[in-house]
Amino acid sequence: MSTDEAQTMGDAPTSTAPAILLWVIVVCGLLYGVIETATKVPALFGG
Repeated sequence: MSTDEAQTMGDAPTSTAPAILLWVIVVCGLLYGVIETATKVPALFGG
């Protein structure tokens, strides 16, 4: 069982890197959308 765990741990960095990159892209996109919306909301209300 320990060998299986070692193999999974060894494969983890290579297999999770794309997923982490996708999450970073998603989070950046969400933050960008929130910031863009926050800057436009005052203009909508005549600010």
